[in-house]
Amino acid sequence: MKFICELNGSAKTVELVLNVGDTVSTPTPIPTSTPTATPMPTSAQTATATLKPAPAASGSSITLTATLDSTTAIAKAEVTAAAINTAFSNAAPDSTGVKTADIILLQVEGAKAYEPVLPSSVFTQGDKKQLIKLITPIGTVELPGNIFEAYLTEGSSSISVLIESADKTAIEDPSLRESVGDKPIIELTINVDGKAK
Repeated sequence: MKFICELNGSAKTVELVLNVGDTVSTPTPIPTSTPTATPMPTSAQTATATLKPAPAASGSSITLTATLDSTTAIAKAEVTAAAINTAFSNAAPDSTGVKTADIILLQVEGAKAYEPVLPSSVFTQGDKKQLIKLITPIGTVELPGNIFEAYLTEGSSSISVLIESADKTAIEDPSLRESVGDKPIIELTINVDGKAK
């Protein structure tokens, strides 16, 4: 499965492997381009998840202040189906008819990973004309409306995308590790109802 992942303004196409069943594997880290400094707004570590709709050039957006888990250093925020549906309603379609809803997670001090949690209902219809863009301080991931269609079961309630910086030493292929050089690497983990896929 391929999708667009953006790291500090540089878009890259990456392939995500989803394992269905009880076997969980860690996705292979994907090399990305060298980032440029991009200022990000900050928020207090003790903040709770809140929704702050705001306009965006590519459509409507939802800004979230995540809650940091001090044990895992993961900043997590949930967004409701109603907020996403409103964002799509307010979004103007692009030249191909696709509407984009931007979900922005603000920077949280001490966070090493960001995990936006979305209701699975926004993906169950498999609408190719809807695109959810997850924007975090680590990187940006674009999710077409049909990306999880084959992996959702009846009764699934939530999908989260864990976005974190990866350690280059986790790359087993020496030639790939060498090609990465000093470039940053991101790792993506998809969870359905809290279980990695």
